[in-house]
Amino acid sequence: MVSKRFPLASKWPFLSITHLPVFVWLFLCLFAIHDTFKGERVYKADKVISEDIYDYYGYVTATFIHGDLRLRFLDEGKPVSGTWWQHKSDIGYRYFRFTCGVAILYLPFFLVGHSICLLTDFPADGYSLPYAISLVCAGLFYFCMGLFWLKTLLKRHVTPFIASLTLIAVALGTNLLYYGTTEAPMSHVFGFALCTLCVLKVELFWESPTRRRAFLAGCVFGICMLIRPTHALLVVILLLYGLTHVRDVVKHTKVLLRHYSQLLIFATGALLVVSLQFIYWKYTTGQWLFFAYKGEGFIWDSPPMIVSGLISGRKGWLVYTPILLLSIIGIVMSWFKANRYSFSIPLFLVGSLYVTFSWWCWWYGGSFGMRPLVDFYGLLAIPLALLVSRMFDSNWAAKGAVLSFVCASVYLNIHFTHLYRVGIMHWDSMTYRGLWHLRPGNTFDPTVFETLLDPPDYKAALKGER
Repeated sequence: MVSKRFPLASKWPFLSITHLPVFVWLFLCLFAIHDTFKGERVYKADKVISEDIYDYYGYVTATFIHGDLRLRFLDEGKPVSGTWWQHKSDIGYRYFRFTCGVAILYLPFFLVGHSICLLTDFPADGYSLPYAISLVCAGLFYFCMGLFWLKTLLKRHVTPFIASLTLIAVALGTNLLYYGTTEAPMSHVFGFALCTLCVLKVELFWESPTRRRAFLAGCVFGICMLIRPTHALLVVILLLYGLTHVRDVVKHTKVLLRHYSQLLIFATGALLVVSLQFIYWKYTTGQWLFFAYKGEGFIWDSPPMIVSGLISGRKGWLVYTPILLLSIIGIVMSWFKANRYSFSIPLFLVGSLYVTFSWWCWWYGGSFGMRPLVDFYGLLAIPLALLVSRMFDSNWAAKGAVLSFVCASVYLNIHFTHLYRVGIMHWDSMTYRGLWHLRPGNTFDPTVFETLLDPPDYKAALKGER
């Protein structure tokens, strides 16, 4: 069959359709590398190392440049490079707000940048150009590895062609493109890669529940938690993977109990990794468990802003990333055509949306689209791929409809990504009318556009008035 469709495949086997996801993955990696380094931002250290990255990166520079994780050097009055976002604990030491997962993933790339600075005339202060480029390379690496692990995951569920199409949809049709290139050092592309790997490891574990696989899956899960503690919700995937119907709950529970020793090993691996953060908190705050977001937090005593988070003009997830409507439809359809994720993905998504939009700043400040959900695109790609597969197994009209929707979503995402990069699309004040003004083909008028914006009230949001 393959030789009839692809005559050259008989002569050159690597041209077989089975290898299409590899070629698509390579294309996407090269596209991302070119897209990143063609711009000017990557060559400006103060643009790369900024905002939230101060916190993530601070662990690394405090340890390897200043040798002091308690940041006592900030009180010595000596000039230091960079900007330091930190708070002071009750015992007098300073601490970083974010957890250390991203810093751990930065480390090998930082060491390369540091070595270059030591061998050249660049300042070896942690904030010169080689360091900035090394952080960008870290983000690009995990963007590519995330897509590689996603490719591997999808091939376990759908055909090579559908896997390839889904890779393109996720990489080019969502705000992963922006956070994997323009703001590559941000946490989201690291979260995307490690959460995708975690799901893959969970599948491999339940395929053959050995202790080694349990430990490795637990370690990856632990890194996910260090990137963002709310990733702990991924435990739902571990515990409910394979549950396809309510009537199978008792049977599934027995399976879990039968493998309790492996699940304990999973928990041990996760705890060993997460203990790095516990040790840091104890060292800087005197407490093993510590909530580091001073003056910020979740608002649990009022309903989460799920509707606004999904469909508002400001940052609505499905407004800025419409291609993931296919994931939602795929999740709904899984209830009618059961698969191994029929329960785990819906429950995980509901929990994630509830937690994400319970944060005081539900639009998450300056960002392109709903950035905290980028981390889970690897998992959400599964129902998307299964839906596309069913559509392609249907008639030509269904194939044409889904392919047209994917192409339109990719085009729209690339269009809006460009507008956000060049500073035309506003970072936190967008509205539906503003989006309509930025539609493809319309002439941009900055004076008119300014009147269409709706700036959020951060002070009111902090008080719970959202």
